[in-house]
Amino acid sequence: MFPHFQKTGKPTKETWFYRVQGDGSSLKTSRKFDPQFRNDFPDLLKKWPKRETADGIAWRVPAEKMIANGYNLTLASLGLVEPEKTDHAEPEEILSSVAEKEQKILDIIEEMRELVLEENGNGTR
Repeated sequence: MFPHFQKTGKPTKETWFYRVQGDGSSLKTSRKFDPQFRNDFPDLLKKWPKRETADGIAWRVPAEKMIANGYNLTLASLGLVEPEKTDHAEPEEILSSVAEKEQKILDIIEEMRELVLEENGNGTR
C-alpha cells in the first residue's frame, strides 16, 4: 500500500493508494527475483503520474474519510477491500493434534530403541 502525500502548503484533499501484492520476487527467505513471480510495480509506475484509479488496485481517498477513520490508513478499515479472515482451529483441537503427533514421535523413538537393543544382542548395550 502506497499512500501519496504532496507538500504544497495547502491541506491534503485526498490521498492515492495502490495495493502492491507482489514485487517480482519469491516469498521464500532467499527472495529470488524472476519474471515468473507477480510484480505490481510496472503497473504502479504507469498509474502514478495521473494517480489513476482501478477497482481493487488503486484508489483516491478523501482526507475527510481518513480523519473520520482516526487516521487508520489500512485498506480494509477505509472500506476499500474486504478484511482478510483467517479461520483457526480451536485451541483444544490444536493441542490435541500436537499431543497426538508427539505420541507418534515417542512411539517411533521407542521402536528405534528396541531395534538398537536387539542389534546389540538381547537388550545389552
